[in-house]
Amino acid sequence: MINLERTLVFWVTEFWNRRYLKAMTSLRIAFIITCLTQAVFDSTSQAAGGPPTRLPTDPGTPALVPAGPNAVSLAKAAKGKTASANDAAANPTEAAPGASPPANVDGNFLIGPNYVQAPELEVKPGAPQGRVQQFTMDSVESKSFPGITRNAFGTVDPNNPKTLIVETHAAPYKRTITVYVPSQYVEGTRA
Repeated sequence: MINLERTLVFWVTEFWNRRYLKAMTSLRIAFIITCLTQAVFDSTSQAAGGPPTRLPTDPGTPALVPAGPNAVSLAKAAKGKTASANDAAANPTEAAPGASPPANVDGNFLIGPNYVQAPELEVKPGAPQGRVQQFTMDSVESKSFPGITRNAFGTVDPNNPKTLIVETHAAPYKRTITVYVPSQYVEGTRA
């Protein structure tokens, strides 16, 4: 990351010395620097495998309140305490399964690591069970959509600069289609 920052500083300085940036407004300069900085941070976070994570008991973690039935009273009590270096060691490592932090109190809440599946994802006994069917659609067999692609991106219409002129030609394609078929469906009837 240090090398990327040095490279960024080098190029901004180089452009400034060559008077490329002097002609630009300060807003454009700020925009360019912001974009370059974002690209540097994005590339370093992707190289590291995503955002950093830490355990609730790792040093530097603020005092946490476990989400659950008594989270409101614990959060109010924690608000009055002063932060200490030993807060992380005393942090809980799990909260009540399925508990959410209270909406009416501010604080640092711990949720999980035991999560409860949402009720709408549970299979209800007696509910009809359909099937998922998958097939490949070939555009050559279609009467309505035989397939199309463009030759190039397009050129601006000289008579109407708000539109592009795009030259196209026929080109077949294949697409995988996934369909849920309810168990009540009778084959051969209209769905």
